[in-house]
Amino acid sequence: MAGLSLYTGNRLEILAGALAQVTRAPCAHPFTPETIIVQSRGMERWLSLELAARNGIFANARFPFPNIAIEDIFSRVIGEPADEASFSRESITWKLMRLLPECAPRPGFALVRSYLGKDNDHLKRFQLATRLADVFDQYITFRPDIVTSWEEGEDGQWQAELWRALAGTGARSHRAARRALFFERLGASDDAASFLPERVSVFGIPSLPPFHMEVLSAISRYVDVRLFVLSPTPEFWADIRSDTEIARIARRSPGGPMSAEDLHLEKGNSLLASLGKSGREFQELVTTLDTGEASFPLYEPPGAGTMRGSIQNDIFRVSDPGAPDFVEGAGVNPAERRFPAPDDRSVIVNSCHSAMREVQVLRDALLEMFERCAGLEPRDVLVMTPDIEEYAPFIGAVLGDDTAGDRAIPFTIADRGIRKARRFIDSFFTFFDFLHKRFEASAVLDFLEFEDVRSRFGIEEHDIPLLRDLAEGSGVRWGRDAGWRKREGFPEFHEHSWRFGIERLLLGVAMPGREERIFRGILPCDTIEGSGAQVLGRFIDFCETLFQAVDTLDTARTLSGWKEALTGILDRLFLAGEDARDDEAMLRSAVARLSLIGERTGYGDILDARVVVAWLLGAVGESFDSGGFLGGGVTFSAMLPMRSIPFRVICLIGMNDGAFPRAVRAPAFDLVSRAPRPGDRSIRDEDRYTFLETLLSARETLYISYVGQSSRDNSEIPPSVCVSELLDYIDAAFTGPGKGAREWLVNRHPLQPFSARYFSGRDRLFSYSAMQGETCRARARAASPGVFLHGKLPSVRPVKGEIALEQFLDFFENPSRWFLTQRLGVNIPLVEEAVSDEEPMFPSNLDDYRARATLIRGALAGRDPAETAKTMRASGMLPRGGLSSGMLVRLGPDADRIAHNVTALGRGTAPAARDFSVGAGGLVIGGRLQGVLPTGTLYHRAGAAREKDRLAAWLGHCVACASGSFGSGCVSHLVCLDAIYRMNHFDGAPGYLGALAEIFTGGLDEPVPFFPRTSLAFCEADAKTAGDPAARERKILRAIDAAWSPADSTGHAKGDVQDRYFMRCFGPNPPDGERFRRLAAAVFGPMLAHQVKADIDNE
Repeated sequence: MAGLSLYTGNRLEILAGALAQVTRAPCAHPFTPETIIVQSRGMERWLSLELAARNGIFANARFPFPNIAIEDIFSRVIGEPADEASFSRESITWKLMRLLPECAPRPGFALVRSYLGKDNDHLKRFQLATRLADVFDQYITFRPDIVTSWEEGEDGQWQAELWRALAGTGARSHRAARRALFFERLGASDDAASFLPERVSVFGIPSLPPFHMEVLSAISRYVDVRLFVLSPTPEFWADIRSDTEIARIARRSPGGPMSAEDLHLEKGNSLLASLGKSGREFQELVTTLDTGEASFPLYEPPGAGTMRGSIQNDIFRVSDPGAPDFVEGAGVNPAERRFPAPDDRSVIVNSCHSAMREVQVLRDALLEMFERCAGLEPRDVLVMTPDIEEYAPFIGAVLGDDTAGDRAIPFTIADRGIRKARRFIDSFFTFFDFLHKRFEASAVLDFLEFEDVRSRFGIEEHDIPLLRDLAEGSGVRWGRDAGWRKREGFPEFHEHSWRFGIERLLLGVAMPGREERIFRGILPCDTIEGSGAQVLGRFIDFCETLFQAVDTLDTARTLSGWKEALTGILDRLFLAGEDARDDEAMLRSAVARLSLIGERTGYGDILDARVVVAWLLGAVGESFDSGGFLGGGVTFSAMLPMRSIPFRVICLIGMNDGAFPRAVRAPAFDLVSRAPRPGDRSIRDEDRYTFLETLLSARETLYISYVGQSSRDNSEIPPSVCVSELLDYIDAAFTGPGKGAREWLVNRHPLQPFSARYFSGRDRLFSYSAMQGETCRARARAASPGVFLHGKLPSVRPVKGEIALEQFLDFFENPSRWFLTQRLGVNIPLVEEAVSDEEPMFPSNLDDYRARATLIRGALAGRDPAETAKTMRASGMLPRGGLSSGMLVRLGPDADRIAHNVTALGRGTAPAARDFSVGAGGLVIGGRLQGVLPTGTLYHRAGAAREKDRLAAWLGHCVACASGSFGSGCVSHLVCLDAIYRMNHFDGAPGYLGALAEIFTGGLDEPVPFFPRTSLAFCEADAKTAGDPAARERKILRAIDAAWSPADSTGHAKGDVQDRYFMRCFGPNPPDGERFRRLAAAVFGPMLAHQVKADIDNE
């Protein structure tokens, strides 16, 4: 039956029930689809499930969005579809791209000319055309009268002139013109019902512009139109005003400022008045509709037994118990304050230090709810956030933890952007980043992380670490080659480019270079072994293809030309896997549209790649539906798709100041924003109303979290203004146990998830993470004198009683690392550093050390210093130009001095390697000893002497002494940058090595508290310190502390505390105790007695 019916209610479930009853009556024809207009795919999914559950089955329905539904109605009445080629937003954009240069020289277009300026790549023109297309589309919907007046020749300002030029290309086929034609044809039709949808339902849309409401009202004279409107209260609330609005109206009163009482303005409920402006205007529009007797109020008062229920009930009754009395100075009526139950968890507010912490806290809160709330399942929980892209990685990391076991929470993330949700699409658009990159080593190698790129060239994921090492080792930093650098405006040099590195690697495969032999100006990088050459070949193919593809982007083309170019890039650079075929098809379809757009809009100018990429990303994004709504687990989504849908538990995360509500600034030329009218779209007001709807849609629990504490200094950060208003309301209407309601309600969480507060049973804080609990306990153990192991492991002995010399030296360099890796099989890897993108303009200490070592090797080999410098330049070790000469001048004397000292101490004999085998307390230490001379051993280092270098040289000297090969005259030396150490013959070497062998075997059973830097610092302080025992002990402890954790703000000095293996076994506190001191003295005591600084002239 024709007519307009209005269903209003405060619960979407009740409205869904009413719609279910309506749809039980079938349409006249069995194949006629039910038309239900909705606001989002999330609402479509929820409503489909709800109707199917209520009716047993639900099918053959259309769920168009409002604009699509209105356009369908226009097409049915007018008798012809809309000309998408003329006035779709996309078509308007490209037509404006053509019209702007034509119109810009005209007198009224000074602002346009000023903005475009030097727009060589047309990107600014495209951006302006896009914004204008959005604004014109808003005019069509919200100001059709303006558009009509412009077409009739009224108004001479530049937008009117531009619109007339635009309208002249489309034969008045835009929506405003079709609206006028619609009313004309509808009024003249005798059988409109025969071609209109039999029944149109509008469900759960919070606001519609007058444009749409007029069309729906018009067709209701011929067909059945039903509006299902969610309203927070049965009371008439279109005339209530917030405090801000009341103050503004009072200030603008014609007779001067007036009071709210004199103006007869009502505030009602402060939350409803403040947050509900968008819904209030729609409510006022709805009340003007002629529904006759077909108005059905379907309201159900919320229960007021909890804080959440009380707030919802206040809004339902349009009352505000926390509002001040209308008597000056009376304040809030204490009798109206309410006391929530101590265990009331209907409203939860958490303040955290970061987005990651918010998600960690949310996980624990959800687990607690599943445990506490009978029958609560993951599908009953909705989590929304203003920025789903920011929070999605943390959601995946925390809730996607494979170790969660039976505490795993199933979830889906809906409404993600296309680049985040589809890896193939992301890989394609990442390619275009090379338009504004320098081909940095890290960027090129990161691009290979995309499987769809690797697959095209036959490169496996496990090849990536090898390729990173090859790029780093061959000196690649940035740039394709010298010619590319010159074309891009950089200095023209070959070193550290991809061509430089590839040439070195290819020559390294063909011939050995040993970092010394230059061939035709190229120093081979011969680090490739075995099948690595095949991987290198594939990688070079990838690099050449990538460079050629990027060259394609340098040429401006027409739209059809870009279609061919982009299709070629897809073919040459990408190979979609089975799971990405649909994404590839979607992308190719969008690319194919380029030539079609040119034909439809008449745009034939050539375009820069940046314009095409900007359009393509928007076009692909518009056609993408990420899905993920109501998938059976916890649903995570942005705020819009799931707004107003009821759930037992609704969680809002990321409710940060500035993030929500959104502050979207309209362009300065937007005429709608200059003169707003009721019903105009306001993103900020819509967001505020979304928050109100969310508050009302939570059936049992409303959970809110935000970043409310600084991770730097723990200072307080305010939440979203919507959250602040809710907390202010709660603080005024409720009283917490012994404190203000706001203070009682907001939980301020610690910075770390392993804080002891979570496991103390106090502060209403808790954690379900066994790992964090173990971390907390481990920290407690580390904070007090504790042990890594409670008792020794079962004793093991070296195989056949033999200790390899290399293992012996490695053990005393770091006994903790030896125990963890060799006995427990635990390796603690360093954080992988990215490939460097910067050539050595300002060498680091490590760069200096490597260069000095190369100079020393050249000098000891008798090479000409100029040849050595040439080799270093060819390797990319030195900075360019005069900087390299300066570096050689700075490092050369030190390198020459070390080489001279080594040569002098060797007396013309080069140190060699010899096999030794010596007894050590029932065990045998054997292996190849380096640096052997006829008189002892000789070692050198290109940097300052470190504790472990001194210890390694000393242990090698002891092996030489114990071997008996040098008689009683074994003398060894260690030559370093800052000193020469002489080690005299040690008669007690066999017994000493036997004692160390005992420490070695004991170190296989438990961690040994021996730390080269700190242990040596203790021994040196112990030997030098004398006097009062208390003062002596204080000096020793200061020496231990300084070596364990040096106070060096430059970061050059590193203490033992920074070693990850020492930290794992012994914690962060400086070591001390009888065993530590005893071991230090046993290892370093004899060394300090026999290892002394020497003068080269006396040697």
